[in-house]
Amino acid sequence: MGPCCSVDKGGDDTRAVGGQNASTENETVAADVAALVMSTSDPSSRLEIHVSAEGLRNTDKFSKSDPFCVLYTQEKGQWVEVGRTEVIGNNLSPKFVKSFHMNFFFERLQPMRISLLDADDSAESSRLNLQKQDFLGEAEFMLSQLAASSSCKLTLPLTDTQKKAQGTVTLRVEEASNSNAQATLVLRAEQLDKKDFLGKSDPFVVISRSNEDGSQDKVYRTE
Repeated sequence: MGPCCSVDKGGDDTRAVGGQNASTENETVAADVAALVMSTSDPSSRLEIHVSAEGLRNTDKFSKSDPFCVLYTQEKGQWVEVGRTEVIGNNLSPKFVKSFHMNFFFERLQPMRISLLDADDSAESSRLNLQKQDFLGEAEFMLSQLAASSSCKLTLPLTDTQKKAQGTVTLRVEEASNSNAQATLVLRAEQLDKKDFLGKSDPFVVISRSNEDGSQDKVYRTE
């Protein structure tokens, strides 16, 4: 077990149920109970995964790619979508604000896949048809690789079947907090510098937090 997460063993009252003379019905019930006890007692930890990328391939003619990423996990041999980040416009080295939350089970194999795509319209990523977006590359890893990393970080090369992908994707993990505490901030700015030649500036605010290794993660971006 790596330094990025701790063990939550859950319940420890695991007992055998049934006997040699039990009926078929009792054996079925016993199996269901045993499976339930096992599922609640698996050592696990709740993880938060932050994603960034560098050197992505540019698929747009008159601007840069508008990347977003999709995280998958494998269940019963099928890739199941975990979630999507926001779309970041005109950026080949994006640092995504939205993170992913995953339950990491220490005694299970959890194959993962991260795919990066170029959004072809301005809709939110959750509304995009993935089949109609330009593919930028993907990387596969085991969740245990990420959790056991001494730096709590994993950098992987992006690949695709046509060998057009370029760049890398970096995943940084930390144990998610169980706290429900919230802070409310009211932000205001005045007399900002004018950056546009024919109009006024289009300001927005990005809030980041510092990590123990000195790096920073974006945690919120206003409109």
